[in-house]
Amino acid sequence: LMLDLPGVSLENLKLELLEDKLHVSGTKAVASLADGSVLHRSERSTGNFVRAIRLPKQVASQQIEANFKDGVLHIRVPKVPKPTSRTIVING
Repeated sequence: LMLDLPGVSLENLKLELLEDKLHVSGTKAVASLADGSVLHRSERSTGNFVRAIRLPKQVASQQIEANFKDGVLHIRVPKVPKPTSRTIVING
């Protein structure tokens, strides 16, 4: 998964796995302006946000990894390996 989170700092970001949903939440800070500057228009939202992403049942939840760099959150959600079949020798 890749989430674009411009204006969010790592300290204001939270990632939780609750049952089969991955919850991403945080706060986008208001950009500071130089003294005497006036903001006429902004196309960036600010404040709190929450996203919930439903995961398939076959994920290795203990192996989920997340990296945050340059405003992009990369989340790696590995699948559980499929069970393999084998022949079992019967001793008599």
